[in-house]
Amino acid sequence: MGKKGLQVILLALACLLLLVVVTSMAMGAEAAAPEITGSQPPFLGPWYIDEDTVMEGGELNLSMNVHVMRGIRLLMVNTTFTVVHDFPHQWGFYAEDGSTLFVINSSLNLDTFSGESQASLNFEGGSSVRTTGRFYGSCNSFFAEDTTFINLAPNGGPDEAGEDAIFIADGKVNSEFIRVNIKNQAGKAGDTSPGLDGAKGGMARFISNVSAWTDCTIECIAGVSRGGGLGLTGSSGGDGGVGGDAEMRIRASFFQNVVIYTKASDGGSGARGARNPSGNGGSGGNGGDGGNAYVKLDSTNILEMYYVTITTISGHGGSGGNGGEAIDGDGGTAGDGADGGYSNIDITCTDDIIMEDLQIDAIQQRRTTPAECQIADAQ
Repeated sequence: MGKKGLQVILLALACLLLLVVVTSMAMGAEAAAPEITGSQPPFLGPWYIDEDTVMEGGELNLSMNVHVMRGIRLLMVNTTFTVVHDFPHQWGFYAEDGSTLFVINSSLNLDTFSGESQASLNFEGGSSVRTTGRFYGSCNSFFAEDTTFINLAPNGGPDEAGEDAIFIADGKVNSEFIRVNIKNQAGKAGDTSPGLDGAKGGMARFISNVSAWTDCTIECIAGVSRGGGLGLTGSSGGDGGVGGDAEMRIRASFFQNVVIYTKASDGGSGARGARNPSGNGGSGGNGGDGGNAYVKLDSTNILEMYYVTITTISGHGGSGGNGGEAIDGDGGTAGDGADGGYSNIDITCTDDIIMEDLQIDAIQQRRTTPAECQIADAQ
C-alpha cells in the first residue's frame, strides 16, 4: 500500500471517529426523564397524583392538568418540570386542599398554578417558578427561600387588550419569604389598526399576607397601552388606550432589606386625524389617561420595617392627536391630552410601626392632584 492510500484510510477513520463523537453528544443532549417514585404520569391527562410521590433529577414535559390530591405529598428535587401549552391558561397545576408540595432546586415552567386554601407550599434551594399571568397561592402555609417567581401575562393580539397578571401569595400560617424575587408583569396591548382606538395594557395585581419578608424584591408592572390608529380618509384618529394599573396589597408584620416596585403604564397617544382632499379633515384622537400605581402595606399588630424601599410610578397621560388637513374644507380639531394616573403609598397597622431606613417615593406623572404617601399607626 502506497503512502497516498494510507493517508486516505487514516482520513476515513478520523471521519468515522468524528461521526461517533457527534452522535454520542447528540444522544447525551437528550435530557433524561426524572426518577419518579409513587404516582406515574399517564399517557393522556389529567394526572391525578393520589399517592405520596418523589420526582428527582431529569426533565419532564407534559401537556395536561396536574392535580396533587388531598393528603398527598409531592417532592420535586433537582427537576425541570414543564407544562407545554398551545395557548395561555390551557393547563393548570393544582395543589388541592390538604396536599403538600415541596420544590427543591427545581425549575417549574407552568401555565396556571393554584394552591388551594388548605394546601402547604414549600419552595427552596434555588428553585424557579414561571407562570403565564395566573399564580394563585391562596393556601394554608407558604414558605419560600432562595426562589424566583416570574408571572408574565400574555400580550394581546391586534387591537386586543393585554392580559392581566395576578399573583396571590396568601399563607394563613407559618408563611415566610427569604431571599425571594418576584416579577409580576401584565401583557402589552396589541398593535392598533387604522381608525380604531388603542387597546389598554393589562393590569398587574399582587396580593399577599405572607407575614415575614427578608432580603426580597417584588416588582409589579402593568402592560403597555397602545396609541390610536391613524384616521382613514377624512375620518378621526383613534383615541389612545387607557394606561394599565399596577396594584400591590401586602398584609405582613416584618420586612427587612425589601425592595417594592410598582409601575403603571402610560396612556396611549391619540392618533392624527386623516387628511381629506374633498371635505373637512378628521379630528385628532384623544389621549388615554395614565394608569394608577398603588401600594398598601398593613398589619393586624406591630409592623416592623428595616431597610425597605417602596416606589410607585403612575403612567403619563397620552397626548392628543393633531387634526387632519383639508384641501376643500376645514381642518380637523386636535384631540385632548389626558391626565396622568395617581400614585399612592399607604402604610397602616392596628398597633405600632417600627421603622429604620425606610425610603418611599410616590412618583406621579402630570396630574393636578398630588401624589400621596401615608403612614399611620393605631390612633
